[in-house]
Formats: sequence, C-alpha cells, structure tokens
Amino acid sequence: MLARGFALVRNRDGKPLRTASVVTTGSHLDIEFADGRVRALAEAKSDLPVGEIRPLRPRRRGGGGGEGQGSLFGS
Repeated sequence: MLARGFALVRNRDGKPLRTASVVTTGSHLDIEFADGRVRALAEAKSDLPVGEIRPLRPRRRGGGGGEGQGSLFGS
C-alpha cells in the first residue's frame, strides 16, 4: 500500500514510470494512490519547473465562521 501523498504511475503494460521524461502526449497511464487507482491519458508535458506546478482547481476551504479548526492567531 502506498503512503498518503504518493502515487505509483504505470504505463499500459503495467511497467512503472519513474520519470516524467518517459511520458509522451497520448500515453495511457495507470495511477495508483493509497486509496485506489485511476486511468489517465497524458495530454502534454508542463513547461513549469518541478515544485511550481499549479493545481488545475484551487482548493476551497469553508470560510465565514461556523464550525472548523479556528484561527491559528486567535481573534
């Protein structure tokens, strides 16, 4: 089982892909996460350096009071 936050990417034949450089546009991928697997189709390589990849959709946190963790800095 994979640790949370990691994924194993395999090609169509089940061989692990260890680097992005071996993935070409149109490659069929099998991605295994800690909680399951998904199939994907590679569209294109990103021109952003590693660590600067931006998410497709920003995370939204529930705001505006109510229940939750609260503020780290207090009020």
